[in-house]
Amino acid sequence: MCKKNKHTHFDIAFDECATAPCGNHTCVNGMGTFTCVCSGGWSGARCEMPPDFCLNHDCKHGICVPGSEKYACNCTDFYTSVDCSIPPGMHTAP
Repeated sequence: MCKKNKHTHFDIAFDECATAPCGNHTCVNGMGTFTCVCSGGWSGARCEMPPDFCLNHDCKHGICVPGSEKYACNCTDFYTSVDCSIPPGMHTAP
């Protein structure tokens, strides 16, 4: 007669967030896994993708250039203003 093999199972708690896989964002520890909760518009599995600051800003007569915490419009054809909406020759008083 064969004896049944007895196996012992141990659950070892391991902090998946100990290595800071989410950078400066929030890490939620799970069973053998983790989840990153991104803030400030950052995205990606590990919050590695910066926000697209140009997504909700229209540079009317220019090109939007994203920065690290903001956006800027590079105006074309001599347009001016923050969103490149003032045509050449039209100036506002300071």
